Amino acid sequence: MQDRASAPGDRAGAPHDRAGAPAAHLVLLPMSGIPGAGPGGADRPWAARRAHRSYVEVAAAPGAVPHARRCTRQALAAWELGQVADDAELVASELVTNAVRATARKQRAAPVALYLAADPGRLTLLVWDACSELPVHRPHGDASAGGRGLDIVQALSDRWGTQAPVRGGKVVWAWFDLDRP
Repeated sequence: MQDRASAPGDRAGAPHDRAGAPAAHLVLLPMSGIPGAGPGGADRPWAARRAHRSYVEVAAAPGAVPHARRCTRQALAAWELGQVADDAELVASELVTNAVRATARKQRAAPVALYLAADPGRLTLLVWDACSELPVHRPHGDASAGGRGLDIVQALSDRWGTQAPVRGGKVVWAWFDLDRP
């Protein structure tokens, strides 16, 4: 993974419902942790001091985005990470929207996956889709109906980027510092 700022027209390859419910399965996996060594340190609630994992896989359909938002909100509430919940929910929504659109453009019957990981001091969101094309930052005007997703991701997360996994597709990720004020 590399860090670089995106500029208009750049490929965002480095850091920086209408109808029908998607088929989905949410898994919340609390990891064993050392008290006081989890997200945010010893002054945080017990659940926030443990490492946590959540995985949800949805069909690349319009209902996937609100479902991903709901799953993100539920996981962060269960993990007592309300301080980043609004930003993380919006970033998850933007990343899943991009993944659903990329999958639809390729006309693939492939799912989209959202993985959340809360570790000491950091929340990580990963979104995988089957399309290997990296997201592209598009310039937009004030009146544009779209094109702001990556700007939102960059503004709300502490760091973000993409990675091409071994088996194809891509992962777009965002980090949130849990120690920020």
